[in-house]
Order: sequence, then C-alpha cells, then structure tokens
Amino acid sequence: MNANSDKKAQREPGADARRIARNNHLAHGIEGGLFIGAMTFLSAQTVMPVMIRSLNGPTWLIALMPMMMMLGIAWPSLFTSHLVERLHRVKPLVLITGAFQRIPFLLAMLSLFMFGTSRPLLTLSLVALAPFLSGVTGGIGFSAWQELTANVIPKERMASVWALRSIIGSVVGIVAGMTIKLVLARYPGTTGYGILHAIVVALMMMSYGIFALIREPPRREHADTQRRPFLAYMRELPGLIRSEPQVRAFIGASACSKGIFIMLPFLGIHALDATGEPEAFLGLLVSSQMTGGLTGNFFAGWLGNRCGGKILMAISRTIYIGSCLLAIMTKSNAVFMVLFFLLGLAFELNLIGDATVRLEICPPRRRPTYLAIVSAVMLPAMLTAVAASAIVRAYFVSFTIPALLSAAMMVWSLVLLRGFKEPRNLRPAPQASA
Repeated sequence: MNANSDKKAQREPGADARRIARNNHLAHGIEGGLFIGAMTFLSAQTVMPVMIRSLNGPTWLIALMPMMMMLGIAWPSLFTSHLVERLHRVKPLVLITGAFQRIPFLLAMLSLFMFGTSRPLLTLSLVALAPFLSGVTGGIGFSAWQELTANVIPKERMASVWALRSIIGSVVGIVAGMTIKLVLARYPGTTGYGILHAIVVALMMMSYGIFALIREPPRREHADTQRRPFLAYMRELPGLIRSEPQVRAFIGASACSKGIFIMLPFLGIHALDATGEPEAFLGLLVSSQMTGGLTGNFFAGWLGNRCGGKILMAISRTIYIGSCLLAIMTKSNAVFMVLFFLLGLAFELNLIGDATVRLEICPPRRRPTYLAIVSAVMLPAMLTAVAASAIVRAYFVSFTIPALLSAAMMVWSLVLLRGFKEPRNLRPAPQASA
C-alpha cells in the first residue's frame, strides 16, 4: 500500500501540471473567442464604417474605423514593456488593464441609447473613440498579455490555441451576422447600434470572467530584472532591432500587409452602393466573413502547428490579392458574399500566422520589449494606410484605385516574406545581450 501511495504521489505533480495546462489552454481560447466574437457585432470592416457614416462622420474618420482599435493597441506597450520585463507575475496587470478596456464600449452604448441624434457630436465622438480608447487601455498591458500567453501555452500548441480563439470568435460572428441583420432591420439608426453595443459589452464581461480563471506559472529564468532608466531603455531599442535580422524581416512583411486597409474602410459602403441594398445587408456580409474566418481557423490550426506561421502569412496575402481584384469586378450580392468569405479566410490565416511567428521569433529574455517594438512599428504603417485610403477616397470616386493599391501592397509583402525564414526551421541563436 505504501508503494502504491508513493507511485500516486509521484504521478500527481505531473497530472496536476497537465490539468492546469489543459485548463489554461481552454480558458485562453474561450476568453479570446468571446472577445473576438463580441467585436464582430461591431465589425470594423463592415458595421463600423457604415455606422459612422450614418452618424454623419467625415470621410477621414470612416477610413480610420477598421483599424481604430489596432491604432490604440500599437504604441502604449513601448512605454511599459521595460516594466513588464521586471514583473514576476504579469496576470494582475492584464486584469487591471482588461477591466478598463471594456469601459469605452459601455459609454458608447449609453450615449446611443440616451442621446441618439439629440447630441450628434457627443454620440459620434464616443462611438468613434470607443475602439481606440479600448485599444489604448488594453495596449498598456499588451506586452504583459503576450508574455503571459508565451508562458502559458507551449510553442507546439501556439497555432492551435490562436485557432481555437478564432474558431469560437467566428462561430459567435456567424450568429452576429444574423443578429445584425435582424436588429438593424427592426431598429434602424442609433437604437439598433445601441443594442449591438449592449451585446458587445455583455460578451466582453463574460470574456473577462473566464480570463480570470487562467493560472499563471512563475516567470521563467529569462525574465529580465535589471532596472533601466526609461531614456536608457529607449536608446537600447535600435540596437536590439539591428541584432535580430529575422525580427526586421518580419516587421517589413507585416507592415506592408497593412496596405489592405487602403481598400477595407470603404468596402462595406461600396458593397451597399453597388448592390443598392439597405444597411441590414451588412449582416449577411458579416456572416459570410465569419464563415470564411471559421474555415481559415480550422485550416490554420492544423497547418500552423505542423509548419509554423510563415506559410499562413503567405497564403493570406495571396487570397487578399484575389479579393482586391474581385472587389473591382462585381456588383452581385452573391459575389460580394463570396468576397467577404475570402476576406474572412485571409484575415484569420494572417492573424494566426502573424501571432504565432511574433511570439516564436522574439528572443525570450527581452521578449516584452521586442513585442512592443513590433507593435509600435505597425503604428506608422497603419496610419499610412489610413491616410492613403482617405486621400484616394477624396479624389477618386471609383473603387478601383484603392483596390489596386491594396493588391500592390500585398504583392510587395509577399516579396519581403520570401527573405524571412520560418523560426521553427532555425537553430537557436545567441540571445541579444541585456
């Protein structure tokens, strides 16, 4: 009996570790899926631009909406990552910033219900700024969240957990598409958009509760505890990038991929104008996009676990090129639904490929800082795409010009991607010095 007890005691630590890892994997996937799914009710590519137009927002603001949250996320971690490197546990920071990340959508919901069109400037401001402010508050803890993910999820399971998040988000998104169609058909205008915001807030709170269940392991020995003055930390950044050619190549290919946002801000509007359909048609387009995303998630999870993220990034850009050309040629409802299916497919392939490579390519000891650099460099790339989109929209009525510009940027991103090596095929390189 004593021998059996000893064997059981030996097995328990390993069994507990596997149970915790499995629970963390599920919690990470479900909470992310609910957050992603929540945002599909206010789809940045379809619902947001049309909503801002219905609130009489200017062209430049419509052009910003598809990447408003990303613009908020991109830069704050550059100012906090040196602090994250010294933390022994990062989950508390993510919980604090995550709570504040959800408040802007609550305020936007209240403004739509309480003020509607009686205070149009206030309503427009709160609705338009909600994703940006949510991104800023989330961005403060973004590198901490990425570090938590890297510590909780094994490298060989990374692509599958991103896929799980996106699969759940896509399933919710398919339901969102039908809901958008019904809500906007029955409650057009600010009331309908207020209902959609209320759904977003409810799902975000569910996501937050599930995230709190994740059990954070102790930081590994590579955590950097050296204290650095902020200016000294900033002076280190160029040298860190110069020391990692793989990171530089990844940044170039990823930055060029933001060129798809030259076309995307006005694609939903173009679909409504070309088909003559009412705003409720956006629900069908969102459902098609989410179905494409669901397809892409299953494929990306399988292929990414086996081959890594680079091939997913390459396939996504190829599909984006085809989508740009298809957008120029069609005025058919059915073809637009196929087009949005392809966009959803490409978006998820790129999302999972990019996220997988990003966590694998950065040297572990300074990973929060490298991740912050990558995110920060995306900011000027996104702003350039927004500026190009707004300028083209102002000077050219035809949708052909922005579509061709986006296609050209995808081709250039593919060219840059050829010089980038899959991280899993490389031997471990010496880490950058502190």
